[in-house]
Formats: sequence, structure tokens, C-alpha cells
Amino acid sequence: MRKVIAFFMVVSLLGLGLTYRAEAGAKSSDASSLKIGSVDMGKVIGQYYKAKEIEETLQKKQEAKQKEIEGKREEINKLTEELKTQGSVLKAEEKKKKAKIIEEKKKMLGQLFRAYDSEMRSNVMQKQKEILEDIQAAIESFGKKNGYTLILDARQVLYSSKADLDVTGEIIKLLNKTKKTAN
Repeated sequence: MRKVIAFFMVVSLLGLGLTYRAEAGAKSSDASSLKIGSVDMGKVIGQYYKAKEIEETLQKKQEAKQKEIEGKREEINKLTEELKTQGSVLKAEEKKKKAKIIEEKKKMLGQLFRAYDSEMRSNVMQKQKEILEDIQAAIESFGKKNGYTLILDARQVLYSSKADLDVTGEIIKLLNKTKKTAN
């Protein structure tokens, strides 16, 4: 029984292979008319003026938030140090009150940090989406204008015998041209 099943599987696979080869042969004339390009998305993002501007803006926001967090952290450290140095002279009730204030400030700092982190992640995701939409639009425009059938991400191309498939430079020029017209 196993031999019969194995035989039918081999025959089926051979049949599929022959069908595929026949289809590939029929479509080979279509393949010669394909115009294919590739784009190095990492390079495009790295050289796109808007991506650089957004990165600088986000960096400034991050630095400002970091300063705010550091200020609050220093305040907590100062209060903690005061509690340690004055601990022997303070009454138990005052110690407890200061310790509670320190704990509340630590909790608020944690909440501030989480809110900041969430806000930054949201901003980064939104800006990445904007940049990718711009790049996608530029690639589509370039592809239609220049008669490309297909433009792939260069990281997904495992092999190409033609070096002229790379259109990364043209896409970068197209994207950065919008800066000149926007100013």
C-alpha cells in the first residue's frame, strides 16, 4: 500500500513539474519584456532629507524629556540623601512623611517615564509611516514614468546579473527634489 501511495505521489509531482515547465516556457516571451529595478531602502531612508529632519526633531524631543527626567531623579536623590542625613534627628512621623513623599515622587517619575516612552514610540511609528509612504509614492511615480514592471527592495534580491537594476540614486534624487520646491 505504501509503495502505491509513493508511486502516485511521484507521478503527481512529475505532472506538476511538467505543467510548471510548460507554463514557464509559454511565459518566457513575456519575461523578456519585463523591466525590473531594485531599491536599497536603507540607503534611501538614510539619505532622504525628511528622514534626517525627523530624526533631528525626535532627538531634540528625547533630550528635552531626558533632562526633565534627570531633574526629577536628582530631586528624588536629594530628598533621599536629606532623609538619610536627618534621619537620626527627625521624629518617626516626619521620617515616615518624607519617605512617603519620596515614594510618591518615584512613582510619578515611573509614570512620567512610561508616558514619555509611549509618546516617543508613537511619534517614531507615525514618522516612519510618513517616510515610508513618501518613499512608496516616489517609487511608484518613478516606476510608472520610466516603464518599470517591477521594483524590488534590494535586500530581497538574492542575485542579479545586471548591475543597472539599482535605481536607488534616482529615487533619492526624486525624494530630495521635493525639499527644494518646498522651501
